[in-house]
Order: sequence, then C-alpha cells, then structure tokens
Amino acid sequence: CGSFTADGHFTRLCSKQTDALPAALDAANPVELTLSDDPLLERFACNQFWGPLEYADWARGSATDICDGGACRYCQGYQCPLDVPPAGVVPRCSPDGASYVYKTCVDDAALCDTRFCHFGHGERAIADPAPAGWPCP
Repeated sequence: CGSFTADGHFTRLCSKQTDALPAALDAANPVELTLSDDPLLERFACNQFWGPLEYADWARGSATDICDGGACRYCQGYQCPLDVPPAGVVPRCSPDGASYVYKTCVDDAALCDTRFCHFGHGERAIADPAPAGWPCP
C-alpha cells in the first residue's frame, strides 16, 4: 500500500482492509475443497484466525493506541518520530533519497498465526540534512 509521488515523497499510508475479511458460509450449501498437506492450512481451522491477508500492526490497537505525533503505541502521519528500519531490513528509497518505506511482518501465535506487518516510512525535506540513522543515500 502507498506509493511515492512525482516529488519523491511517500503518500497514501496503509489502512485496514475491511472489505476482504472472511465471512461465514451458509451451512445449507455444500462447499468442495481440495485438501493438501500445506502446514499453513492449519491456521484456517482455528476460530481466532483473521484470514490470509497482511494486516497493519495497528489493527490490533485501540483508538487510544493510534495517533499522529509520537505519543502513542502506533504513530501514523507526518508528525511521527523517525521510523528507522531494523537491522537487516533494506528500505525502498525515493529517487531523491528524501523518503523511504519498508515492511516487516510477524505471525501472531495468539491469533492462529495471523500475519501482522509494520509498514515503516520516513520523510524529510530535500533541503534538510539527513538526520542520524537516515537509511537512504
């Protein structure tokens, strides 16, 4: 989700994907399934599994956990502190090096290995010097 603008800045942050959530099947209509030994299929047998999508990590938070400004668990927007990628994660940088995005994902065992991802990003004015820890050339 999201993309770089013509000016090289990241826009359109990720949002919940509520239009693709699983729905209950009508018990009166038979469903044919082809079974395989894929170990990932076990997650679908668990009533806590959210489905095969990649959910933004803030989807697990309450309204008070999400803000723009940095004084919360899941900061979103332009007023957040620098979100530097963890060691070993290479971000995708804009051509001018003034913004970047990256994604890290983990499976939550408490929710039957539902996949939650952190969509990290950073942006600075092209005239400003790169702050400490800036990952783009």
